Amino acid sequence: MPADPARPDSCDSAPSVATRTEVLARAAHRSSASFELAFAPVLMALIGLWIDRTLGTTPWFIVILAALGVAGASVKVIYQYRHLMAAHDATAPWSADDTPTRLDSEPIA
Repeated sequence: MPADPARPDSCDSAPSVATRTEVLARAAHRSSASFELAFAPVLMALIGLWIDRTLGTTPWFIVILAALGVAGASVKVIYQYRHLMAAHDATAPWSADDTPTRLDSEPIA
């Protein structure tokens, strides 16, 4: 029986499965920032709610801890983005060794 061209052999499909898996892993890693930006303030607000109910205070801990959650998640996402872009720029074709790396260096004549 001849092989069906629409259905690849198991040997041919192995690289595409690995490629799909890598693509899904990268997409999941990229989408983690949105999860962190949403989850951190909610988690911190719930901790603040528990502290406020335990101590019988006004919702100060909810507001303060939710704001700290937003700030902490934002700072983490910013530093993660900068790290990824630095790694990308290091392997980019425009990052030749003869180009100046600092903006405050002498102008190119």
